[in-house]
Amino acid sequence: MSSNTLVLARDFDLPRAIVWDAFVDADLVEGWLAVAYVDAREGGEYRLEWQGNPLGPTTGVITVFEPFDRLVIETDNAGILDFGFVPLSGGTRGSATTVTLALTVATERRLLASTMANWRSNFDQLEGLLRGHPVDWDTWQQDRGAIWATYLHEAAAHEAADGA
Repeated sequence: MSSNTLVLARDFDLPRAIVWDAFVDADLVEGWLAVAYVDAREGGEYRLEWQGNPLGPTTGVITVFEPFDRLVIETDNAGILDFGFVPLSGGTRGSATTVTLALTVATERRLLASTMANWRSNFDQLEGLLRGHPVDWDTWQQDRGAIWATYLHEAAAHEAADGA
């Protein structure tokens, strides 16, 4: 298994402080990603209990904690999650935020497409939370399954084109 880095960026039409909170407040994290325990400080624990994921719980340590700028979490089974938060001018509240995820993960190449599909879907769920619509985990498959499958297909096609 080799180490791979996937990069994903998404603009959110809200100020950085609001977006940042969705990554470091356990109640907010649960609204878009997973049931969470977050000790929001460098060296703090970051634990995620995924809904219906065979991966099992993820335990991590926050290795970089720069409020509103950068959050890096080294995990036991989901790689290194390196989130950057860049302010943008404009937006409906006067500013917006680009969130970038650089995910370094040791996995088989065949699993990268599903990893990318997962994070694209997670960012959609974050957008929903930030707009007042947290994920209903009981109806996730019904609500999100089809778009996740589309993301998987797109990522697999992109991976195939890159490998050709």
